[in-house]
Amino acid sequence: MRLLMKLKRVLKSIGGYDTEHNAQDGHQIWLKILNRYKISNITTPLFFYRQHKESLTTDNQRILSARKNIKRSMVKKHKGSVSTHVVGVIPAKNIDKSMPNICLNKIGGKPLIDYSIEAAMNSSLLDDILISTDDQLVVDYCSKKFANIKVYLRPKGLSERSVMLPEVMLDATNYLEDQLNISLDIVVMLNVLSPLRVSSDIDEAVDTLLLYDVDSVTSVYEDHELHFTHGKFGLEPLNKGAMNQIFLERESLFVDNNSVKAFWRDVLSSDTLHGMTYGHFVMPKFRSYRIQDKSTFCIIENLIKTL
Repeated sequence: MRLLMKLKRVLKSIGGYDTEHNAQDGHQIWLKILNRYKISNITTPLFFYRQHKESLTTDNQRILSARKNIKRSMVKKHKGSVSTHVVGVIPAKNIDKSMPNICLNKIGGKPLIDYSIEAAMNSSLLDDILISTDDQLVVDYCSKKFANIKVYLRPKGLSERSVMLPEVMLDATNYLEDQLNISLDIVVMLNVLSPLRVSSDIDEAVDTLLLYDVDSVTSVYEDHELHFTHGKFGLEPLNKGAMNQIFLERESLFVDNNSVKAFWRDVLSSDTLHGMTYGHFVMPKFRSYRIQDKSTFCIIENLIKTL
């Protein structure tokens, strides 16, 4: 009885459900609780549910759209007074033997890099945009076509295949701070090889970073398939409990699609973009494709034609 009374007090203190959202109201309640109370890490699931068409939607697009809207609303209401300077950085490696001139190669009728730049320019939360590239051709193209963005030719040593992404991002951040005198709070990395990312994905990454007490946020897609690893006697399932469950009741795995990463400036070092605590937001799997070779280039080009 006491627990029920406490739950009632919690719901009253956060104002209950908001009628402006027509889906994912439980997700909104959870965010409102997080905004007011400290929540401990819980390893035991609080409840399980079975999805029925009559009660719970299986429309993944509707779910993800509703979550984006809820996060944006929560940030406006509860974090609106917090002033942060957010910079989007597009690492544009264009000198590569395996994919020469990839940033300027046309896909779906326009250069690949245009998709990331346009998504960044359409974001409502980015204050500045920087392209960090290893090729003067990219500098010349972007400077001529996109007058309002910053383009930086990074040192040649950062073009080597052995160089890790945190090193490139730290160099770009140092350039913004030391050369352009821009003070940064949040940095958002946009993978140039992920043309299906949209501006609302960028905004959701920033909103998630602002709402949750985490060092960084990465874009993922949900995977309900069974996964195995090598064991002593052959393949072993990562989750034995999911072996005999129906598809919709399997616990999800979340796969980093490397499309968007948002992190606090103070977290960034030459070793990591992530810090110690990780947040995430979910993108649809079909928009999580990134170019890795000729075959994925063709797959993405066909997807672009259908969108």
